[in-house]
Amino acid sequence: YNIKTSKQEALINMASAGFTQRKNQYQWGGYSGMDLAVDEQGLWALWGDADNAYRLYASKIDVYSNAIIYTRALTTEKMNAMGNAFVACGVVYCID
Repeated sequence: YNIKTSKQEALINMASAGFTQRKNQYQWGGYSGMDLAVDEQGLWALWGDADNAYRLYASKIDVYSNAIIYTRALTTEKMNAMGNAFVACGVVYCID
């Protein structure tokens, strides 16, 4: 989304990584089925799913082609047991 023009400029299909809307949420609930995180290695999508026992996946996104490069299943706590998650220096941090 371009803030200056108020137009959508790109769309990334997360279904190719296995993401389904609102199937898993953080402990506090709300509309938090996915987080986007940016670090010096790029753009990441963090999300959970039943296929990984409700633990997080990390999907690396190529911002030039708007495509998912790869997705990794992580061995975190269940998503509904954590408060949030973010990426810094290529490391996923889960907080309560």
